[in-house]
Amino acid sequence: MAYVVEVPVAGDDLTERMNTMRTWLDRQRLEPKRFRFSGADVRPTVCRVNFNTENEATAFAHEFGGRVLGAPMSDAVTP
Repeated sequence: MAYVVEVPVAGDDLTERMNTMRTWLDRQRLEPKRFRFSGADVRPTVCRVNFNTENEATAFAHEFGGRVLGAPMSDAVTP
């Protein structure tokens, strides 16, 4: 199970924002289970990050202006 955080990211700010997120995760010693981004044609770009615990997800969402998406989600891949 994973706690998913969704963070909107402006397309022209993507690289800088990714570096900031990675630095923050490293400082917190957090290792997300997965990073995903919406397609380039979607505005704003959406970053979804999966975490093992609710506390990790909540801290990341708070730091980057995101939101935790509901209850934990299965890691299973659906067609």
